Amino acid sequence: MPMPKKTCPACQGRGAVANLKDGSQQVCPVCDGSGQVNPKYKRTWYDLVFPKTTVAASAVRTPISFQIPSDYDIEIWDIVATRTSDELLVILQVNSQVMMNTVTPGNENGVYIDNWAGTAQLPASRRFPFYLPKNSLMSLFATDLSGSPNTLQVSLRGFQLLPAEG
Repeated sequence: MPMPKKTCPACQGRGAVANLKDGSQQVCPVCDGSGQVNPKYKRTWYDLVFPKTTVAASAVRTPISFQIPSDYDIEIWDIVATRTSDELLVILQVNSQVMMNTVTPGNENGVYIDNWAGTAQLPASRRFPFYLPKNSLMSLFATDLSGSPNTLQVSLRGFQLLPAEG
């Protein structure tokens, strides 16, 4: 999910401001004419940890859900997972929207956990952060293929975004 923008304070979202010399309209120098700017945040380290769950060996999807706190948004940069077997497929949803574009016809069960989360020693890092709005419902669906129960815990690592002063 992309981070939301806020209305540019210089042009009030119009994308243009008056030239001080002759009064003509010019492109807003603050937002480059878009009418929107990125909000300023104070970032503090934060780990979103899904509850430790035993995934049944039956090759049936096991849902694991987590509610994003209601007082701040979260920006995710790394994903870490511990599990007892690598034979595990996962799908991540935020507010019922599938967040992995690899869930396609013929691949409805998701991606292997190593391709998505890495390990505690080598976490999967994002080149761009993954934005999670406050109050979002996250659901992780895990399917074990190993034939024996699999214990799984996933941690999404990043920052809580608190509004910056001024």
